[in-house]
Amino acid sequence: MSQRERSELRAVFHPRSIAVVGASSDERKSGSKWIVGLRAAGYAGAIYPVATGGGTIAGLNIYRSLSDIPGDVDYVIASVPVRSALQLLEECVSKRARFVQFFTAGFSETGSAEGQNLEERMLGIARAGGLRIIGPNCIGSFCPSAGIQLGPSPLGKTGIPGSVSFVSQSGGIGAKLVEYGVARRINFHEGISIGNSIDLDASDFLQYFAQDSGTRIIGAYLEGTRDGRKLFAALRRAGATKPTVVWKGGRTEAGAAAARSHTGSLASPAHIWSAMLRQAGVIEARNLEELADCLLLL
Repeated sequence: MSQRERSELRAVFHPRSIAVVGASSDERKSGSKWIVGLRAAGYAGAIYPVATGGGTIAGLNIYRSLSDIPGDVDYVIASVPVRSALQLLEECVSKRARFVQFFTAGFSETGSAEGQNLEERMLGIARAGGLRIIGPNCIGSFCPSAGIQLGPSPLGKTGIPGSVSFVSQSGGIGAKLVEYGVARRINFHEGISIGNSIDLDASDFLQYFAQDSGTRIIGAYLEGTRDGRKLFAALRRAGATKPTVVWKGGRTEAGAAAARSHTGSLASPAHIWSAMLRQAGVIEARNLEELADCLLLL
């Protein structure tokens, strides 16, 4: 990964500004919880709530569209209906946003041709406009030192900043890992939930963490991949650079069903994954408790 690429991905965890589209004055809504959580976590950058109805939330004015925001936007959190995804991407490109993270679900994880086609159209718009997508169907970035909580949590709990970074294809697993970490003082540096990962994927963030000076230990929850060779290369690079612990989900029938709901990615037998992880030089965990225990011990 080049220095330019590392610098670009650093903005995922240290954005100068965050816009949350779908943050109405109703604090029960997911987008609104994100705004309240960022304030509670101590995020120091500019926060821009966006909703067509306007109003205020957590002492901030709600803009009716991205174009109404007076400043630049590094990172957009999308908590909008799936039917609005393409229009929002066009607005992100016009605003020259750098990243858009879709909390929105209802894409290829549904198993429908319509969902797959929508992802392809989204990717086309983003690539033509120089925009990067995180997700969709994910809860995005986490960075205690920057005051960014994981997901739409109004409490804004991040724990003490540390040196462990992680990537998770499941938002639920990522959130549980953070919960364990806060309680047990694992102390995280950065983390990312990537969901369907149609653009930026686990390989990109594994490479980033392998070269990131603030990351000393890497954890990962993986369900599948769309590019096995790229993932193997990224894991091998990470394992050769820093202690890396990986839990491969989907080993059981129930786990496989859960994995399909997140990624729609390529499936492989468990023993193939175990052999690959061993060859890559990483530590394999068999469940969430083992993943957390290994990170804590390291």
